[in-house]
Amino acid sequence: MEKKAIPKLPVNKLSEFDQARALGWVLDRAVSIEERINDIIFIFFEPKKKEIFISHVLNSSVMSYG
Repeated sequence: MEKKAIPKLPVNKLSEFDQARALGWVLDRAVSIEERINDIIFIFFEPKKKEIFISHVLNSSVMSYG
């Protein structure tokens, strides 16, 4: 599992702040965090039936919402 830094929102001035862009950034960060947690859970349990484990245990709630 590769460690990646979560980049900051690239806004230098308050006038550059765009709510839609910020919302997209937040959802993207949430998905990244969820993927990392899923990787940790998957490695911990080492399931034999990987497809069933992924679809039932790691059902990706943020992706479904986003």
